[in-house]
Amino acid sequence: DLSGSRPIVLALLSIMGGHSTLDASATNFGTGGALPSAPAITTTGPSRLIIAVATIRGAHVTNPPSAPSGYTLLGNAFTSANNPSGAAQSTISVAYKAKPTAGPVAAAPWGGLSNIGSQPLETIHIAVKFA
Repeated sequence: DLSGSRPIVLALLSIMGGHSTLDASATNFGTGGALPSAPAITTTGPSRLIIAVATIRGAHVTNPPSAPSGYTLLGNAFTSANNPSGAAQSTISVAYKAKPTAGPVAAAPWGGLSNIGSQPLETIHIAVKFA
């Protein structure tokens, strides 16, 4: 259920020109103590774009998230200068990979972030098929 994350997902799909549809998705909410990890999903067909998103409270500029293994980091964005414990700041990271065949996509743990502390976080994992 992406009810709390629809704006982010819709923004990602809009960026791709509207020539795509969502094939699979999952979200995970948590707090620090463990690195963010996008939950496992299962695609229903071949040739999917897999997108992993992590949002973490605090501006993690000095020690930003690194992409999950096998993914390419699209980018990190921060709401301010480095302030990992700031309650009013946040970090968002997006990474992607291609999946040529249908089937399971393993959970995708993010790296970096040795200063995550107990900050709230959310991860999103989606598979996009193109029309």
